[in-house]
Parts: sequence; C-alpha cells; structure tokens
Amino acid sequence: MGGSGSAMACNECSILHQVLCIAVGEHRSPLEKCKEILACLERSLPVAGAFFWYPESASGVGTAIVAASDANASPPCERPRLFATQSSDGCCPVASPPGFFHVAAMASGRELGILSFCLADSLSLAPPVQQLAGNVSMILADQLRQHLDGRSQQQTLRHALLLADLARALGGTADLESLLNEIWRVLESDGGVACVILRPLHGAAVLGRSQVRLSSHRQADLGTFEGMELDLGARVLADTRMHLVAGSGMAAKAVCWPLVFQGRLRGTLFLAEDGRCGALDLGTRQPFLHKLAGLAAQNLERLEALQDRTLLLRENTRKLHEISLLYRISRAMHGTLRLDELMHLILSAVTISWGGGFERAMLFLANERSGVLQGMVGVTHVSARYLFCREEGEAEWELPTITADICERQRQDEFCQMVFKQRLSLSDKNNPLARALLEDRLIFITDTRKGEGSFGRLSETLGFDACAVVPLRGRSRALGVLVVNSSSLDRPELLARRRFLELFANQAAQAMENSMLLSRLETSHQDLRETQERLIQGEKMAALGETAASVTHELRNPLVCIGGFARRLANVLPEASREREYSEIIVREVRRMEEMLTNILAFSKKQMLCISECDIIKMLDEVLILEDDSLRKGNIRLVREFGEDVPPVQGDVQKLRQAVINLIDNARQAMPEGGSLVVRAYSTVLRGDRAAAVEIEDTGGGIPVTILRNIFNPFFTTRKQGTGLGLSIVHRILEHHRGEIEVQNTELGARFVLRLPHTSPSCQALDRHRPFS
Repeated sequence: MGGSGSAMACNECSILHQVLCIAVGEHRSPLEKCKEILACLERSLPVAGAFFWYPESASGVGTAIVAASDANASPPCERPRLFATQSSDGCCPVASPPGFFHVAAMASGRELGILSFCLADSLSLAPPVQQLAGNVSMILADQLRQHLDGRSQQQTLRHALLLADLARALGGTADLESLLNEIWRVLESDGGVACVILRPLHGAAVLGRSQVRLSSHRQADLGTFEGMELDLGARVLADTRMHLVAGSGMAAKAVCWPLVFQGRLRGTLFLAEDGRCGALDLGTRQPFLHKLAGLAAQNLERLEALQDRTLLLRENTRKLHEISLLYRISRAMHGTLRLDELMHLILSAVTISWGGGFERAMLFLANERSGVLQGMVGVTHVSARYLFCREEGEAEWELPTITADICERQRQDEFCQMVFKQRLSLSDKNNPLARALLEDRLIFITDTRKGEGSFGRLSETLGFDACAVVPLRGRSRALGVLVVNSSSLDRPELLARRRFLELFANQAAQAMENSMLLSRLETSHQDLRETQERLIQGEKMAALGETAASVTHELRNPLVCIGGFARRLANVLPEASREREYSEIIVREVRRMEEMLTNILAFSKKQMLCISECDIIKMLDEVLILEDDSLRKGNIRLVREFGEDVPPVQGDVQKLRQAVINLIDNARQAMPEGGSLVVRAYSTVLRGDRAAAVEIEDTGGGIPVTILRNIFNPFFTTRKQGTGLGLSIVHRILEHHRGEIEVQNTELGARFVLRLPHTSPSCQALDRHRPFS
C-alpha cells in the first residue's frame, strides 16, 4: 500500500514537472501553453477530459473555455459557479455535480478561472490527484494572468489609437450629426455597443434634442433605449455623475456619461450594450470611455462656439447688409423732394427683393382733423419693379427713376386701389395701427384672423396674416404708420428684422417730414411772391386810383355840359337831319364815358361794408328780375337751380347784388347769339365752416387758358367796349366778404363760383387785398 502511494506520488511529481516545463517554455502564447497542459493532464490522469474556464477580460466579464483539443471545444457541462473554498491542502475545490471535478484557479488571492475534469465512469479523484489539480490550476492561473495582461496592453494601445483617430476626425466635424457619426464609428469598431445617444445641453438645465445611432439588429429596442436614456440623463443632469443600468460584476447594460469640459456640463452620452457580445465591460473600458466622453465634451464646446461664431457672423453680415441698404435707401429718399413720389419710393424700397424683401407694404397717413388713418399707397413686390426695373445695383439707389407715369401705374394696381379706400379710426383701441401710432412702438401681429372691428375688416379685405406695424413720427407729430407683411416670414423672423424696420421707418419719417416742410416752404415762398406782386400792384393801383379819381373828377364837369347841350341840340334838330344823328352820337358816347368814369371812381374809392343778414335766394331773385328784360332781348334761356338749405350770409347786400349783376352781364355779353344761363345756389363748406355758394354758368365758349389768370386784373379786357373793371370789382367784393371766387371752363362755356361764409366778416376798407383760389 505504501509502495503504491509512493509510486503515485512520483507519478504526480512527474506530471507536475511536465506541466512546469510546458509553462516555462518559450515561443508559445499563454493560451497555447494552457491547451498543452490540459492535453498532458488528459494523458496522465484517469479522466475523460480536462477543460479550463476563464473570463474574456481582466474585469471578469464574459466566459471562454480552453480544451485539450479542438474536438473537445464544446464543454460537457455548464460553467461552474465561482466562490470556491480553499481547503487545508491548498486545493480550491468548487461544488461539482456527479461525474465532474472543478477546482478554482487562484492568483494573488483572486479567482481567475476554473479547471474542470470530466471523470471516467463517474469516479472521484484521489486526494493526491486533487492536490495535483490544485497545483496545476495555480499554474494555469498564472498563464491566464499573463494572457490577460498582454491582452489588456493590446486593448490599451488599441484604445489609444482609436482615441487619436477620433480626435483627428472630430476636429473636422461641423455639426452634432457628424460628431455622433464619428463617435459611433469608433465605438462600433471597438465592439460591444448597440446604441449611442448624444444629447447636448441647452442653457444650464435643459437637455436639447438627441442624436441617435443604433445597430440594425436592435432596432426593436429603440424605445427601451430612449426611455433608459431619458431616465439616466435626468440623473446626470442632477448630479453631473455617471449613471448606469447594472449588469453582472463590473458590467453594465447601459451607461449615461456626463460630457464635462472645463467644469461645465455640455451634454450626455448614452451607451447601450450589444446583446450579442454581453454587457459593457466598465472594468477595462472605463478609461477609454472616459477619455472618449472628454473628447465628445470638448468638441461639443467647440461646436457650440462654432455655432455662436456662425450665428454672430450671420447676424453681423445681416446688420452690415441692412446698414448698407439703409444708407443707400436713405440717400434715395432724402434726394426725393415730392411727397407723392417719396411715398412710392418708400414702399417700393421696402418690398423689392434686394431691398426690404417684404411681399407687400401699405402707408397710412394720420388726419388729425378728421381723426382717421387714411390709406394712401399700397405696393407689392411685383409693382415695386415698376420703379426698380433693373437688378440690384448702386445706380438704382443713387438715381431712382420716379416719374408720374410710374406713380400712376402703381396707383392703378388693384392692391393700391384697395388700400386707398381704407379709413381707420384713430380712437379705436382694438386697431393695432392706431395703437402703434399713439403708443409710438412697433407692433407684430402673427394672426390677423383674431382681429376685431375695423382692423379685422381691413385684414380680410387686403388678405394678409402676419404683419408688422411701424409708426412714422416726425420731430413733433405723428405722420402715419407703415404696414409690411410677408407670408414666408413667421414671428421670430419678423422679430429679427425689428431693428431694420425701426431704422427704416425713422429714415422714411424724416424724409417725409422734410418733404412736407419743403412743400410748405415752397407754398410760403409762392404766397410771398404773390403777396409782393399784389403789394406792388396795389401801390400802382393806389397811385393810379388817386390819379384816376382826380382826372375823373375834372372830366365829369365838361362831360356833363357836353352831354346836356348835345341832348338840347338833338331835341331841336329835325329828326331826319344829319345834324340830329351827330347829336345823338355825342349823347350816346358821353353817356358811355360817364359810366366808365363812375366805374373808375367806384373802384378807386375807399368804401366800408354795411353788414346785414343777406338771404342769397331773395337777392338772386331780385337780380334776375332786373336782368330779365336784357336776357330776353339777347335770346338767352335762364335756368334756376336753387337748393333748399342755402344758409344766409352776413354781408353788404348792395355789393353782393353788384357782383352778381357784373357776372350776369359778362355772361350775357359772352353769348351775343343767345344761349343758356344757369344760376345755382346751394350750401357748401368754406375753410371747414358752413357757407353758401352761387354759380353763374354760361354757354359762351369759355375763357382761353392763356388769359385765365389775368381776368381779375384791373383794366384787363378782351372786348373793345369794355373797361376791364367788372371782374376786378367782383373780386374785391368777394375779398372784403372773406369769400372766394373760382372760375372753371366747362364743355360749352365758363362757370364762376362764388363762396361766401355764413359768419359775419369784419368791416374793412376796400383797398385791403387777400389771396383767392
């Protein structure tokens, strides 16, 4: 028995020696040595097979097996459970089912694998053999440690190369999608990852929109992965630490990594394990994943800075373009002096594609007296090309071609016609146009369908939705509002153009006010010139009047004598004699000279008005009764058109009667062959107040345009027998009554319109002059 035990001990020592020789041999890998050791055990021990179980990585993740031959690569049993118990003899047996014997391979107190024997005939191993198995398992553990160390070094080197390649590739990315594509490429090359979700951080506490990459065989699990990513991402956002869904040992089913750069969270990176390769091994891959997350965070910061720089460059480019555009438009507007042309230029500039770029623009001017916003002009991007007919160029803005034909063509546009008909109350608080003007602020309207009242009807009539209402204010008063709209622009885009619209409106308002001031200056200058001309003419007439009065007075006495003696001679001379004919000629011409002198004296004398209430209808009836005989003899048909609500006027009845008689006489003399005379009276408005109007219209062919402006000048006449004072006297009578006289040419003749105020004029001398229409 002792001899048998001694022989067995020698055999075990021989086997152990062979194993050691294999272990210290060169030119073979640790796994090849393990395979040869197992083959030696199968040959030397009474076992049916020998296997060695070991993890795929140093962190204990995964399971691999080494067999003595490839034919036995399939294990005869499941992988044994770990947590072996070390016996007193140094062997570390593991609980084994019948027919098997398992022993743990320990190294530095750590279990690295399991040596399994498939027993022949379900026999058990003798204690010495078990002791041998324990010693061999330690040798196998040492070989496995060498294998894992070498593999870890290779993996570290491989990860370093992958990270270097990733860093180089990420430097060329310009957006989140390309950034994730590069990360996915590297992780897919390393293996073990089925899903990657990159989510940037917006602001300080809001995760942005995610970018997802997923293996084709895990498409069905996308919803699960997204739910896990949202849960883990919220945790990362709360404490800026890595969070995971745990697997076995150092493995994880999913992990969400915080992307931190320079102490600031930039986003999250979610990784999910690939079901075909097991869970994520964080034991050996954690340094790699940590550095990868660092690269991702750094490039997220770079992309954010690049995006900010791009947005800033785009914004600055837009501002530069707008400033340049405003400068050119401003020069064009300030170079346009006529208000009508300026309004068309403003709206065309804001709608042309290389200008403001809006689809339509409308201009409403404020009428403070009537309390309404009045539509003036409407221009579309199509009708704007009537003014800017060429493509964009400096010449278009430097010398804009604005002619009456272009303005008229834009006014005839259907949209402009609709705008011109609009009237909006300035007191309507529900009207955004009035509110923008009264509050002096720009108003954006995103949905005009919600508008009520006059603005709702306006938006429905003109058919626009989103629009911007910009007030136009001068130095001291509100001028109106500019309304622009474009169906392609939403509220954020309109807000981005807020500054441009405000600056444009400011320049437009300045140009409009300058144009109005220039117009008023020209009007004042014209009034001054006319006043100067009237003053000079008045001085001439005053001197002429004094001379005429003196001469007339001296001439009347001889004429009275001549006329008296001529009438006496005519009475005593025979009727058929030539002397009687000569006497009558003298009497007739003396009478004409007396009438002329009477008119001259009436025109040159200073007289006062005798103011009383004058019934216009009654006064006209009296005049027509006096002129009835003359009209009948002249074969002139009289037409009366008197209104029922003609107001009475305060004035000198005699003077007003004289004015009407002079006009009827002129009309009668203009129709020597007969015709029609229309006398009208009706209620009207004069300078904003109630007034009465009288019209005298004839069919005498009218007044030539060339002499129309001179007909009220004293002594201007086109008749051989006229004195040229009739219309001058009418003009002065109307002037002293603070009225107006207007002359119009009709199809058949001329029409004189007298307008007299209802209120009483102050008494004034006849030599004072006032401007008339």
